[in-house]
Amino acid sequence: MSPNTDDERYERMKSSMEESFYQQNVLRTPGNRMSFLSTGPFRTVQPGESINIVFAMVCAPKSGSDPRIEDTDASRYDLVVNSDWAATAYFGEDKNRNGLLDFVGTDSTEDLDGNGQLTRYVLPTPPAPPNLKVVPSSGKVTLYWDDISERSRDLITGYRDFEGYRIYRSKLGDDFQGAGLLSSMRLVGEYDIVDGIGYDTGLDSIILDQPFSEIIRNPSSGAADTITYKYFKNFDRLINGWQYTFAVTAFDSGDASINLSSLESSSLKNATYTFPGTPPNEKQQQKVGVYPNPYRVHAVWDGDFERQRKIYFYNLPADCEIRIYTLAGDLVDSFRHRSNYSGGDIQWFDKFSGSNRVMAGGEHAWDLVTADDQAIATGLYLFTVKDLKNGGIQKGKFAVIK
Repeated sequence: MSPNTDDERYERMKSSMEESFYQQNVLRTPGNRMSFLSTGPFRTVQPGESINIVFAMVCAPKSGSDPRIEDTDASRYDLVVNSDWAATAYFGEDKNRNGLLDFVGTDSTEDLDGNGQLTRYVLPTPPAPPNLKVVPSSGKVTLYWDDISERSRDLITGYRDFEGYRIYRSKLGDDFQGAGLLSSMRLVGEYDIVDGIGYDTGLDSIILDQPFSEIIRNPSSGAADTITYKYFKNFDRLINGWQYTFAVTAFDSGDASINLSSLESSSLKNATYTFPGTPPNEKQQQKVGVYPNPYRVHAVWDGDFERQRKIYFYNLPADCEIRIYTLAGDLVDSFRHRSNYSGGDIQWFDKFSGSNRVMAGGEHAWDLVTADDQAIATGLYLFTVKDLKNGGIQKGKFAVIK
């Protein structure tokens, strides 16, 4: 049955599979498939001219309850739907598939991206993910996000079909699971507009009484954008020093008329690693301390190596110097803390955390390794914290048990 010569191949390509003996007698039985694809004719091709040819590979399981060998409208239902989606993706902004960028007066009814031409190869899109700001504090994390998702349009339908928000977070200790924090996030909240679709919970419970704005500079382009945060959600009863991840997604209503289910933005777009902890101690109203104290080696959060351990200094001023001593007065280590500290000097964070990391501003981790790159021994240690703004000094001690 397989063509072996050019003449046989040409004969195969002259007729469609629907008309051929092969289609009627072989294709309906189980087995491997082979076919030729042809296109054209192209009457002239000028030197340097290129021809763009588009093929779509469309597959679908047999639908309905017809016998497997039968080829009916019911059995081809999923294939027809998938084929239409392939055509929809190709035509893109060309909604009526006439090959023209249509206008009503001077306004285009199809140019959704505003580039002045038909954009093809477009698939349905979920709403844009919201801009998320994560603010940790002692035993608590607050999420703030904007309403940019509500203004985005689906590139296929052209509609603003925003439906609601979903909140995801990890659980305590998920950072030590093999799959990682991002893949272990769980749905903990869903809020959708009241429109007869979904749960109709409304958005009132997450709207801020007073929205606030801040200027964010794009790290790649350097452009400054003003973001106005409109929504919030508090999470309390969290444990200081432990790591959590949070993300907020936006989802749309879908479109039953074109067999389109609800689409949701990726939780990875704004997923943020965060560590609850004490905020900067500006007026030294709280005493500086260390936890866990005493520190026992091989704590549940420790890694496998010396530099993958950590303790925290807390209630720190926004800008200070920390010095650690033995009981004999020998300097063990010293380092500077600033309120924007995010753990970049500790290998634990490289191993178990991610780059998009936010800490509370008044805590600093130490890996229990001396300035001479030696692991410290069991014993009692002293420390001082000097506020570099006003010169105030606090003192304390902690124990290490190995």
